[in-house]
Amino acid sequence: MPKRTTALQKRLSDSPNAKNKKATAAAPIDPKPAAGLDSIGQAEWKRIRGAYEKSGRLTELDQSILALYCAAFSRWKRAEQSLLTDGDVLWVEIRDTHGKVTHKKPIVNPMAKVAEAAARATHRFGDALGLSPASRVKQGFEHSAEKRGQSLFEMMKENDDQEEDEET
Repeated sequence: MPKRTTALQKRLSDSPNAKNKKATAAAPIDPKPAAGLDSIGQAEWKRIRGAYEKSGRLTELDQSILALYCAAFSRWKRAEQSLLTDGDVLWVEIRDTHGKVTHKKPIVNPMAKVAEAAARATHRFGDALGLSPASRVKQGFEHSAEKRGQSLFEMMKENDDQEEDEET
């Protein structure tokens, strides 16, 4: 299988794929979360927007896909919470013709299917937004050179230090 070529390598090698890409001028994304999102979706909107704010990668053109991502994320979180409280198996009462409960039958919690579908949608929309490392590579996003040599522990510690600075 051939090795993937990064966007930087394409530009340096004068690849026709790199030359044909046209830049689209668009306004930055609206800081206010989209209408119709619940509190979980709004919090996720603010988190994603804040993470991409410095790079300027999210524009008004990405607003609808970000709203879809946030709605799917919210649905997944609520379904998972329901599964935690109610469990994966529900017991349904089976009644006879007189309305008396004869026995209970176990069924799979319907929220499991909702959680699975919402997780798939979250993953799909997240890939479109470049929220996974693989999707960022596909989109030609280059990580900064200063963080390349850091270990995961060092990056996490740096992130924690930045959060502490913001709190104070």
